[in-house]
Amino acid sequence: MNGNFFLLPKNRRWLYTLVSVSLAGGMVVALLGTQSQITAQTPDFVAPVNVQITVNPTQVLTADPNRLQLIKASLEQVPSAFRNRQMWWEWGRLDGTPVAIHLNSDSVTPGLVAYAAVTAEGLGVFVQNTSTQPIDLQLSTSLSAGIYRIESLSTIISPQVALRTIAVQSPPGLDLHWFQGVILKRAGIVEKRDRLAPGELALYRFTDERSALLQALSDTLEALHQFAKQRRSAADRLRHILYEGSADYHRLLNASDSEECIQSLKAASLIVGQAQSLCRNYRIDHVVPADLGKTLEDALGRVADHLSIIGTVLLGIAPDMTVLPLLAQDPMNQNQGYQVQLTLSNGGLHTIALVKLGMLLDKLPANLQCNPADAAVFPNLAPGQAVVANFTLRVLQASLTPPDDYPAEVIYTAGGGPIRVTLGLNTQ
Repeated sequence: MNGNFFLLPKNRRWLYTLVSVSLAGGMVVALLGTQSQITAQTPDFVAPVNVQITVNPTQVLTADPNRLQLIKASLEQVPSAFRNRQMWWEWGRLDGTPVAIHLNSDSVTPGLVAYAAVTAEGLGVFVQNTSTQPIDLQLSTSLSAGIYRIESLSTIISPQVALRTIAVQSPPGLDLHWFQGVILKRAGIVEKRDRLAPGELALYRFTDERSALLQALSDTLEALHQFAKQRRSAADRLRHILYEGSADYHRLLNASDSEECIQSLKAASLIVGQAQSLCRNYRIDHVVPADLGKTLEDALGRVADHLSIIGTVLLGIAPDMTVLPLLAQDPMNQNQGYQVQLTLSNGGLHTIALVKLGMLLDKLPANLQCNPADAAVFPNLAPGQAVVANFTLRVLQASLTPPDDYPAEVIYTAGGGPIRVTLGLNTQ
């Protein structure tokens, strides 16, 4: 399949600065702002409102069910093609213990709703622009030391969508975006800037991949411990393979730049791949009990996934996925199909090779057919460049329920070995 190739703009959408600060643990939630009155018309150009949000995880608040209900009501306004409130709720990590969030704006009523939560997986932030003006947002979040994957999930919700002339020609889409990752050697504040269109609803997610990898390794070793109680020699063989990568795991987890990352990423990925292959053979040959074998394979799969993500963050690689409902001949039917655009941008210092962008056909819902079925292939991607591939998902059988996910895969070569990253709405 053919894709598109272009230069990445110098002014990236997001910028960040790091300031050292101590961080108290816990979960954060807050609701801010007032809802502005929506008008039927808007001028061609409206000056944006500047808003700064600062999350303070040390000031815990009493849980307020009314606030959560307002957030749920906003999610109910998501376009029908993507109206899976539970998916948005879980993806954004929107349940947690409330804490204070401070709002500063150059407008008396900025028309902004904000909500944040920290879970064991990381930080999630909900932001909705309920006004008729664009908002220039500065979001300051306190994070502990770690290697952070930063991503957003966004769409335009009604009734503000009527203000956008593009809505006359196409329904609103859904955008899953990865930003430049962050490496924190100590607790600090990460500041992100973004512009929200009128009616835009966005979830921002910060995931500490270093902690996630350590947890996946711990779960793998626990499963091996249980396996050793039944078949010690087989378990020891698998454990020995994993231990061969100990030095590479350590270097990757403590890497401060892409040079250190490349040196360890290939070796660690190959070692985990060997362990996965042996575990699969054990399961097929019934060497390991079925339930334990599945637990072990799942844990090893998470180790492989987090290794790939850490490498992607450290190399400055950022994938995107945009999903648009296809225009139907019958405007009342919005479930006829979807256009999926996959983008991969290289914001790092190294050229990556053999880039592939494609849909995961075996994980697509049964009633969706992908065209083209093959992935788009690009020979290389230099720093400052990006590539794009487009796919059409046709609905074979009408359904009242929109798909739960649009799973895709990005593959590229760095340090001589392949790196695989999965994109999707159900990705943890």
